[in-house]
Amino acid sequence: MKAPVCHAPVVRARVVNAPVFSVRLGGRKSGISSIPAIKPHPLLFDFWTFSKGDNADESRDRIVGLNNHVLRAYNFLWGPLSGYGYPGYLPGMVFDGIDDFLVSEEWIFPEGDYTVIAGVTLFEKRSGNSVFSTRDFNDSRSGWNILQYEGDYGRLFFGNQTYKKSSRLSHVTGETRFLSMVRSGNTIAVYLDTDPAGIVEVPMGTPNQKTYYLGHTQGLSNGYFHGIIHCNAVYSGALTADELRREMDESFPLYEDIIINR
Repeated sequence: MKAPVCHAPVVRARVVNAPVFSVRLGGRKSGISSIPAIKPHPLLFDFWTFSKGDNADESRDRIVGLNNHVLRAYNFLWGPLSGYGYPGYLPGMVFDGIDDFLVSEEWIFPEGDYTVIAGVTLFEKRSGNSVFSTRDFNDSRSGWNILQYEGDYGRLFFGNQTYKKSSRLSHVTGETRFLSMVRSGNTIAVYLDTDPAGIVEVPMGTPNQKTYYLGHTQGLSNGYFHGIIHCNAVYSGALTADELRREMDESFPLYEDIIINR
């Protein structure tokens, strides 16, 4: 991947006092090797992995993050042979378009600047779905659809009922990629892995008081896609492109290892 040039403005962000974690690498069969304790990114609100496949069926709707914030999963498919995913795919949680979504037990979506990253595999896509979304559960409408697939064009775009279609992402069917969005002031930058995929102006007065979730957005045109969510992270500030790269390449495997081995 080419390293993108990011001219990020200086922003004021809430720093999360993240704990220091010790990490164990390796499995029970391969042995454990210790490495020095790590401290997560100071802006990391929480990181969730959906690859921990040893949960009992009845507990799989409750996903506990690195910093112990809980997501509740609704209407997902479970495949015990590959973590939360189908056999033959990387571990993850499968969404099949039947009103699948994750919702937090408490408020987690940052006010002001933020960064959201998700590792996903998309396949068998149809129209009318979101990968990142926010929703006001006091309103019957879906609210804010951030990354949506449009089947007529065979690609993803950034937009919703309020924003005009302003940037399109390349076709990623069957590939495991990181999808990210970084809000800084009144703009949101969208990334595919660490490659810039467009910048969207946030209309003045757009509410940010939404409940954050991932998955299928209700109220759209009866379309669907299949896919797998592998991991998800929320940050209380705008990350630079270099920080995105370090989190994806270096930190995410360590965060996941901490969760799986704790």
